[in-house]
Amino acid sequence: MFNSVYIRREAEIQLEYEKNLHKLRTDFVEENAEFKIGNFIGNVTGIIKIKDIGYEMIGNIPEIVYYGFRYKKNKGVISRTKDKKLSHLRNYSLKLIKS
Repeated sequence: MFNSVYIRREAEIQLEYEKNLHKLRTDFVEENAEFKIGNFIGNVTGIIKIKDIGYEMIGNIPEIVYYGFRYKKNKGVISRTKDKKLSHLRNYSLKLIKS
């Protein structure tokens, strides 16, 4: 009887802890994301149009990750590639791509 109460309470505390930690991390992303949804960004691996911004944990620090579909720039014109998968770019050497 006592064990089940303890186990249930511990699970509730753990869940609350995880929710608070996720909120802290998403707040960090919102405050520190250099680019916004709808921006075209790129680096040496390619260009995406940002559809969503999230994070992945690297050690104990959240790393900002931008998600979107792939684009290419040809003669100053940005156009979507045939790739139907959602791609991601981590916050390394990214720059804003102007059309």
